[in-house]
Amino acid sequence: MTQLWRVEGEGLIDRNTPLNFKFNGRTYQGFEGDTLASALLANGVRLLGRSFKYHRPRGIMAHGSEEPNALVRLMDRSGGGKPNARATLMRLYEGLEVESQHHWPSLEFDVGAVNNWLGRFLGAGFYYKTFMWPRRWWPSYEHILRKAAGLGAPPTSQEKAATSQQNVHIDVLIAGGGPAGLAAALAAGRTGATVILADDGLNLGGSLLDTPINTAAGSKAHWLATTLHELRQLKNVQLMPRTVVTGYYDHEYLTMVQSTDTAATKSANGSEPAQVYWKVRASQVVLATGAIERPLVFPGNDRPGVMLAASVGSYLQRYRVLCGREVVLYTNNDSAYGLATTLQDAGAIVRLVVDTRGSLSPYAQALSSKGVRVVAGARIVGTSGSTEISGIHWKGEGGDAGTVTCDLLAVSGGWTPRVHLFSQARGTLRYAPELAGFVPNAPGGRNHSAGACNGQFDTAQCIGEGVRAGFAASKASGYESAPEIEKMLADGSPLKFTGPPDAGSTWLGIENVEQLHGREKAFVDFQNDVTVDDVLQAAREGYKSVEHLKRYTTLGMGTDQGKLSNLNGLEILAHQLGQTPGQTGTTTFRPPYVPIDMATAAGPVLSHPAHPVRRLATHDWQVKNGAFFTQSAPWLRPQFYRQAGETDLQAVNREVNAVRNGVGLIDVSPLGKVELHGPDVIELLNRIYANRWDKLAVGRAKFGVILREDGMVLDDSVVARIGEFHYVMSTSTAHSKTVPEHIAYCMHTMWPHLRVCVTPVSEQWATFALAGQRARAVLEKLDSDIDFAAKAMSHMSVRVGRLFGIKTRVTRMSFSGELSYEISVPAADAMRLWTTLIEVGTPLGLVVYGTEAMGVLRIEKGHFVVGREAAGTATLDDLGLGGLLDTSKDCIGIRSLALPAHTDSDRLQLVGAQCLDPNAKLPPGAHIVADGEAAIQDSLGYLTSQCYSPTLGRSIGLAMVQAGRSQIGKSLYAVSPVANESVAIRLTDSCFVDPAGERLHA
Repeated sequence: MTQLWRVEGEGLIDRNTPLNFKFNGRTYQGFEGDTLASALLANGVRLLGRSFKYHRPRGIMAHGSEEPNALVRLMDRSGGGKPNARATLMRLYEGLEVESQHHWPSLEFDVGAVNNWLGRFLGAGFYYKTFMWPRRWWPSYEHILRKAAGLGAPPTSQEKAATSQQNVHIDVLIAGGGPAGLAAALAAGRTGATVILADDGLNLGGSLLDTPINTAAGSKAHWLATTLHELRQLKNVQLMPRTVVTGYYDHEYLTMVQSTDTAATKSANGSEPAQVYWKVRASQVVLATGAIERPLVFPGNDRPGVMLAASVGSYLQRYRVLCGREVVLYTNNDSAYGLATTLQDAGAIVRLVVDTRGSLSPYAQALSSKGVRVVAGARIVGTSGSTEISGIHWKGEGGDAGTVTCDLLAVSGGWTPRVHLFSQARGTLRYAPELAGFVPNAPGGRNHSAGACNGQFDTAQCIGEGVRAGFAASKASGYESAPEIEKMLADGSPLKFTGPPDAGSTWLGIENVEQLHGREKAFVDFQNDVTVDDVLQAAREGYKSVEHLKRYTTLGMGTDQGKLSNLNGLEILAHQLGQTPGQTGTTTFRPPYVPIDMATAAGPVLSHPAHPVRRLATHDWQVKNGAFFTQSAPWLRPQFYRQAGETDLQAVNREVNAVRNGVGLIDVSPLGKVELHGPDVIELLNRIYANRWDKLAVGRAKFGVILREDGMVLDDSVVARIGEFHYVMSTSTAHSKTVPEHIAYCMHTMWPHLRVCVTPVSEQWATFALAGQRARAVLEKLDSDIDFAAKAMSHMSVRVGRLFGIKTRVTRMSFSGELSYEISVPAADAMRLWTTLIEVGTPLGLVVYGTEAMGVLRIEKGHFVVGREAAGTATLDDLGLGGLLDTSKDCIGIRSLALPAHTDSDRLQLVGAQCLDPNAKLPPGAHIVADGEAAIQDSLGYLTSQCYSPTLGRSIGLAMVQAGRSQIGKSLYAVSPVANESVAIRLTDSCFVDPAGERLHA
């Protein structure tokens, strides 16, 4: 377990804390502070995986999130694993176990490598052209292609991931913990602004971590240490290493993923680090994300041992790992020359420096004077080696050529500013020829770019830009300047670091595509195996847009999202088209910046949510009485009430049975409530509803449906008339804001002459539904001036009165299909009525039920809901309510219903579905098909809702099916490709319980 490639020196590792880990079943050792990548390199492991298409040997190339090759499977105690964990970002810990992926039968001997020899037949878009005919063979093609596609295999872990969500509102979010980001945090923090600084590295410092540790004043390391010390003292600044900002959305809403490994947040097996998904609302954002070193494109540039020059330096300075002892450098700029001296000091031999530029720069001349051979105007035309590099072949402009043995080839093609987050915020980019890359132009949000991501590569100037960006962000957030910041702003950038100056030369883009050809493939995208020939072929075939190039060749479509490949690919395309890269443009950067585990995004919320959450007036009672909550729109609502010894399903079944056989109580306060006053209310209702309202009498309520202008159902609601000019509209929870906004829009833009006052009052009134055949008996026990007798208050009646002194509105209406009353009282009196109803109803068997039971009850009754059955593409007739439309009047959407597409007999229609086998379950979200076995067939529709019905003792559901009403009684199949399930079903009427409505009219 000797780490033969570890050299003397301090770095960021703790040599007193050795850590054991396994790779492909073999035990290795590293140190505290290592990444998995640095520990593998320290142990001489060069081969980590196989490439996507050609299954070529691949090794570590970079040291950060841009790494395209070092993707491993993270194993756990259950024997399951999580794919595509990036070794360069994974902190080493005791007991870590990983395996390589994308090979068979072994990493060293991979049968898939035959694809490399068949490469001439597997060019860009080969799958579009090869597997078209004969069509009957497509199922076989599909099986093979799906098995070959993707990186790694789906997660198989049986252990629950330790993930969570956090939400926070701050003044300034800083993305990037390098010199510019730290300076911005210092400037903003000194003003008193609340600041979060996030960086995906194990340690903060960025490029400053790649400089020798030097405590002397004036050194970069000394500036880093003093800056971090001050930032840690500022209580308004939160430093978050190992945290990557993954997305930048509208109005400065950003997401971050934080990796932690504290004892409190480890997963169940005690080893796998937990992840926290952060949702951040920031007033201002500072982007200091740095830059990515660009690889050079040449034949054989993908062999293990070909690495980015800056990454080689990072592994040496941070982890004291020597990536090779016989080194060749290949560069087109001066930034790589400092590495040669650093490697020599660590004991490596620099055999050759190949510089593509025609003359030697002062940095190159200084290195040459030390005895290192530097060849100008040359290029590498090939490499040799099987599972790792063993040599390179080079050629000069004057005909000089040679072969040099080596075990490491460090390449540097310049630097690509990380403009991903800037672009996600809708910022525009401009092409900078001196950098051969794109830099920020006009921001698309409240953000400020600083440092290398802004095209600045001098450390002192980066710090100056960071100070200015941090101060501007804090000032825009409402904070005043500090005297020391004013001095720094006045002086520009007064920092003068000791040691060699930063190499600030201009670097070159790809100038001669023809030079990139050789016997071997020259790779542009290492993760997707996209070569120079693929890009040229795409251009020849007419794919001249970078977006088309991306999709045709898969350039930049892997888990690294083209961080290393995009710019080289578009430069090759630009040369082929006779354009500048600026004219060709770049692809659209979309979130997430790095892949996010679904389990991380779905973790429980451990803080106040980013968006306001509304609580019921009875919330405290719900908490005390064991409610399990769910979020419905902005509301936190009880989903069910689980008693001791019950499963979730048993709790829901108990609540459903209580309503069907006795009486149940639920808080439905989130329903939208709108009061309408005025002499023209009836006219307004006739115009916005599909049905007619002229005959609605005082004391009566009526069900109605609102259409959109395209004829689709917008919302269903009940309107009660409680006075001559006073009406109360009850909308769905989902559209409690949409409906009053829709009415207000119509009143202001189309019908300003109508004498109607529209007042949303959802917050003023709490509403409870008392449902079940004993509901009337409960109400009759209360002291009230309302007569609840069946003859006095029939179905769809409304009464205004008092319940034991509380002002009350009671509407006899039903969502469950049972005798039911919706009782509304002022929110301040909600708890008094709630507890009284429970106290009076308990002797009659009253049970409090939640939204899950409410959903089962409505499915049993066949009621549609907005967002499921009425999902924006359903008309009244689709939902079985065609008779509701009154064609004798005009209303919004009525003209659209005459369009041929809306009268097509094959439209999706609402029906019921139940399994032929009473013990089978309907797969959620399943498609309805004619054949349960055929691989390719048309979908006839889909399940919108499904549940287990305790009333019927079987699984039932609602579905939208082509010409569904004409197919009632027909046997079909519910197929879920996601769950790999196929269940035989029969289509039925959508109403399963009491189709005659006798129970609700009791």
